[in-house]
Amino acid sequence: MSYEGYEEFLCENGHYFTLPEFFCGGEIKCEYCGGSEVWSNEVDETNGEGFCFGPDRLRMKTEAEYYECQDPKCGHKTLIKPATYDTPTIEEMAEFELEMEKVS
Repeated sequence: MSYEGYEEFLCENGHYFTLPEFFCGGEIKCEYCGGSEVWSNEVDETNGEGFCFGPDRLRMKTEAEYYECQDPKCGHKTLIKPATYDTPTIEEMAEFELEMEKVS
């Protein structure tokens, strides 16, 4: 049986990003700003049960900013500045762990 999963991160500037598990190890830097990782969570998808903390559970500090194409037919958006999030508290992580145990 093989392992399938990824790791989710927050950098010191609050940017959320993910990396495949096999890329993890050593020093992790934010893909947006190069900031150091301050929080991580391993997401195991081996049996199709990927329980991630994810941006939906994080407290947003600033919303993402996009440039929208001026052509009304296009609708394309380009990310200018990613959203930032607060690092989850110990209590929030403990609550998340309890939720995962109930589902498992």
